Amino acid sequence: MKCKLCNHTINPTHKVCNKCGKRIHSPLHKSGWIWVIPIIFMFIVLGVFTSKADYKEYPAQVSELFDHAETAAEATLTSGSFIVGKDIIPGRYIITTNKGMGNLFIYKENIPYINEVLTYPHNSDSTVGVTKIETNLDLGDHIQISGLDSVVFSPVAIFQKTTLVSGYHLVGRDVPEGNYTIMVPEGSGNFIIYDATHQIRLNKFITRISSSSSEDALKISLKKDELIHINNLGLIELIP
Repeated sequence: MKCKLCNHTINPTHKVCNKCGKRIHSPLHKSGWIWVIPIIFMFIVLGVFTSKADYKEYPAQVSELFDHAETAAEATLTSGSFIVGKDIIPGRYIITTNKGMGNLFIYKENIPYINEVLTYPHNSDSTVGVTKIETNLDLGDHIQISGLDSVVFSPVAIFQKTTLVSGYHLVGRDVPEGNYTIMVPEGSGNFIIYDATHQIRLNKFITRISSSSSEDALKISLKKDELIHINNLGLIELIP
């Protein structure tokens, strides 16, 4: 072994050169650090797999029951990003806020299926925002909240009704089949119907004024397994 300073031949076990006195650094494979590196790497790998395991806080089977009220549980979220199945249990919910006004987005596979301005009733302007949203939350859905300090997710019982709030409603489960005229008590927004193959068969912008006229009011026929999406409308009534 040669000294890097004076090129003198030295004993590999020596810590200094016996000619010039330069400190000799042991080769990496003879250093204790060679054993530390694999240990650090092992902890990194274990940490990655642990974090992925923690993500699966609830079993995948829960998503098969998301339309039953008993699978949901009361939760309050602040502004930020949240994952269904990790931060909130899948299920069917009524979503409200305790104060203020802000944005609520819910994504399924990076596509937002809820995009609403959520507002507290005392702050409500009939032309801006909704006070309630009713929808299913499925395992893995991504919730994004901004401008709101407290958003309450309350489990909702499954029953058929003809007074609907913003969100999604399944015909035959949440809404009775039949022929209806739509009445809008206040505000305006979109009324969308998806058929049983998930294709849009109706997309209408409706208002309180248009629904008050028997000639202009929207008349629809609802069939089992069709999905209703109400957007930017606080409330509609289905009149048989």
